Amino acid sequence: MNIIVVGRERFRVSEFKYGQPYLVGSVEAAPMLHPGQYVRQESIDGLQQGITRYLKVLEGAGRIQPGARRLPNDPLTLSSLAAGILHDINVTQRQALLEADNLQVMIDDLRSLYRREIVLLEAMLAEPQDDHLGPFSPN
Repeated sequence: MNIIVVGRERFRVSEFKYGQPYLVGSVEAAPMLHPGQYVRQESIDGLQQGITRYLKVLEGAGRIQPGARRLPNDPLTLSSLAAGILHDINVTQRQALLEADNLQVMIDDLRSLYRREIVLLEAMLAEPQDDHLGPFSPN
């Protein structure tokens, strides 16, 4: 099974139990260290703008339903949401984001990922200007 869940609080698996036909684990709370630390407002604003633009590109591609979305202002909630809704990052990248102990670093990493994903999506969705298939040579 490939089960993905969304939780309300960060946790870490402290023990796996193998006595049943399915995997069971014990978990413990794993709050972000110093979540109330100062996070630059321009970083928060930039992440909100990145998420908004990303969602608009996905809407334009028909990958998600259109609609108005209000993003959280709390930096920790915003960054957790941002990590969860990125479609095209691998499990290792997503896990590294969710395990981050420094909120400013997590937000900066998310902003970089959103910039990359937006550029890639827009390039994939762009209509070719002529018979060429983009920057690739037919050779």
